[in-house]
Amino acid sequence: MADEYMKVSQAKRDLILVFSRANTILREEGIREGIDRFTAFSYLLFLKLMSELSADRERSGQERQLDIKYCWESFCHKAPEEMAEYINTIVLTQLARKYNHEGDLFKTELKIKNPENLKKIVTKLSSLKLIDTDSDVKGDAFEYFLKNSISVGNDLGEYFTPRHIVRIIIDLIDPLYNETIYDPCCGTGGFLISAIKHIQKKSKNTLTGHDVPETITLWGREISETAEIARMNMIIMGNQHTSISRTDSLGHPIENKFDVILTNFPFSQKTNYGNYYGYPNNDANPVFLKHVINALKPGGRAGIVVPDGLLFDKSNDYMKVRADLLKTCALTAVIQLDPFVFKPYTGQPTSILIFTKGRPTECVWFFDVVNDGFKKTNSKKGRPAIEATDLVLLRTLWPEKSSSPRSFSVDIDAIEKNDYKLTMNTYKTKIKRGVPIATIGTLCDVPIIGSTPSRKTGKYWNGMYPWVKISDMGPMYINDTEEKITGDGIKGSSVKKIPAGTLLFSFKLTIGKVGIAGRELYTNEAIAGLIPRDKTDSTLVKYLYYILPTIDFTPYSQRAAKGYTLNSGSITGIEIPFPAFPIREKIIKACDEKAKKKNMLLKEIKKLDEEINTFLREYTE
Repeated sequence: MADEYMKVSQAKRDLILVFSRANTILREEGIREGIDRFTAFSYLLFLKLMSELSADRERSGQERQLDIKYCWESFCHKAPEEMAEYINTIVLTQLARKYNHEGDLFKTELKIKNPENLKKIVTKLSSLKLIDTDSDVKGDAFEYFLKNSISVGNDLGEYFTPRHIVRIIIDLIDPLYNETIYDPCCGTGGFLISAIKHIQKKSKNTLTGHDVPETITLWGREISETAEIARMNMIIMGNQHTSISRTDSLGHPIENKFDVILTNFPFSQKTNYGNYYGYPNNDANPVFLKHVINALKPGGRAGIVVPDGLLFDKSNDYMKVRADLLKTCALTAVIQLDPFVFKPYTGQPTSILIFTKGRPTECVWFFDVVNDGFKKTNSKKGRPAIEATDLVLLRTLWPEKSSSPRSFSVDIDAIEKNDYKLTMNTYKTKIKRGVPIATIGTLCDVPIIGSTPSRKTGKYWNGMYPWVKISDMGPMYINDTEEKITGDGIKGSSVKKIPAGTLLFSFKLTIGKVGIAGRELYTNEAIAGLIPRDKTDSTLVKYLYYILPTIDFTPYSQRAAKGYTLNSGSITGIEIPFPAFPIREKIIKACDEKAKKKNMLLKEIKKLDEEINTFLREYTE
């Protein structure tokens, strides 16, 4: 077993070395990094794979997919110029004739123009046996080239969906042999390929592995030129390339057609087709979800990756599509993914939705994937595998949808009362203590949210008015700040005056830092001012100052690309223990005494640090 593991690991390392060398050569060709380079490389990768598969079929007594005249062996030993001419005039012409039924899948000329560079890449690939790699070679290549092109940007939102996430979605959906399967944003075809493999593995049909894909009904759409790669992948898997089209799925609605939909649609895109789905705005996020709902047959199942914003945003379109989902489909599960899942491409928080069309939702099971089996890192080299993974627990709990430290269920009534929010944090258990509970909204006026005057306007800055940001939050009473704004800065922006005695509370990314305004001042947009409703309650501000840092804000917060964040609405809903006035007085008095001791100790530490520095200078200067 160890020898087999070493063999697979070495094969994977060999692949990556070839990809790396090819990437360098294609850069020298002047081909733009990322998808353009991968597309140029993919023709050769396709030819190598098809040549090996054809030879393998011939050895097992089956018909070759590609005649030997057009396979790797026919040109790999030729001189550079002769090789380039042979591939362009003979091989690609045959591929175009055989497979260009809908659109120009195969051009009749390689993007690689320098014969010497072509020879170098062919020689490198010749040293590998790709079908023995125990790997999705095309997926490996696409992932490699995309990871190394992050600097280019990606206006189509095209990211590689990690294969362990693809696999878990397909395992939970469990597509069957006779079902129609659709991916409206198929990219290179990762979901469709994995669905084929899943069905092949489960199928009790007597057809051979090469014939099974021809009997599985797959459909894929992709708006970018990556559709060509998906079509090549379908040819390699069993020649279903004509069911893959380069199409804007949103511009071509589908009704009640598919048994299974699997997709990771591009996030935060714009669309001109929202009206086709009853959404007049150009935000594509809710439209993609509605496209999936509409395209499912009654009884059809979907497993899709969505951005967390689609699950909690209170804008009309987002609330409407969530309500539509819950009323027309049984939402089985919301699986919250770790924010590092899509690193190094993006830190966008995401979740998986699993649902069945045709009956309304009664209860939703939530599961939190804290560890997905890979290191939490931003490295462009990727995320190394680790032992810690919650996906094993997810598979174990899935049949019964049991509760655990990572999971719980929520009835539809609770979800409807929360604006149809589907984020896990919304339903996590709030504090349970043996004292009365109050919310910030019942104790304080609507939070005063600050802002930042334009830094491009010099006359807004270096004034006399304190302007608090999170780094200024340290002492209990804040009277001065590192930066100050001018009267023009106040008039020319949406900053708001914070009265003296107001509690200052940080609520974005660094949640829970507190201070008290020692004078009138202004704050940035990450700090809210909380003014007590009951002006006669002398304990409230100080009590909030001491108690808020002890609260778990997770159930009230939403995930963002850089961490957790609250908003003015969620701040007012924060629950805190709120005992009777005499007890609050006692708590404040005790905390004041301990804070005084803490400050004395901090002063002593500072004094000792100064004495140490003085002592060292006497002997070193």
